[in-house]
Amino acid sequence: MKHADLKTTWFHKFCKLLTARCHKDELPARLAHVAMVIFNYDRCFERYIAHYLKDYYAISQEEAETLARTVEIYHPYGTVGELPQAGKKGGTPFGLEPAPSDLLNIASNLKTFTEADKATDIDAIRKLIAAAPRVVFLGFGFLPLNMDLLIAKPERATQSHPGNFYGTALSMSEPNVEAITNSLITRLRGIHGTIQLVDRTAGAMMEWFSQRLRFD
Repeated sequence: MKHADLKTTWFHKFCKLLTARCHKDELPARLAHVAMVIFNYDRCFERYIAHYLKDYYAISQEEAETLARTVEIYHPYGTVGELPQAGKKGGTPFGLEPAPSDLLNIASNLKTFTEADKATDIDAIRKLIAAAPRVVFLGFGFLPLNMDLLIAKPERATQSHPGNFYGTALSMSEPNVEAITNSLITRLRGIHGTIQLVDRTAGAMMEWFSQRLRFD
């Protein structure tokens, strides 16, 4: 995909919201309030945000990568490896076609549904969701197994959620959206904010709720 094409994706629209009216010196504090839970194995977001920051702030690749790593990112099902850091050895380059001898090592970083449920960072993810003032679901299927990773089962919930939920529900029927909404309410033992799922792509949803998702 060409760089120009990426401007239609949620990566670009999110990064625009993230850096809007934000001086580079203020960026670490803003990034510290962002957490991502990525169910894919790839590192596309990590790669994109580093390149975006490099271009937007006209800084070195090394500085951009350092800033990008400030974002708290979880991969419940693992990844195909850590991205290399500028000026340092190690890591799995983006787009690498691994040799057969490397495949076993890469595969060892991946997890199944059952293995992910036992991961040590699940509690951290659930605490983030429980305390977040805004939670955004992008391209998320709302499968019960994945919901269990994000939010403790209803019988373990101790209080209602204080924030707002936004998400994509592309091509979902109204009954299914209603069922998902009710499931979230049940899991959270109620909610003080709102739950809004819209029939839009991730990029379009970021624009649709841009005023509500802004950081300043």
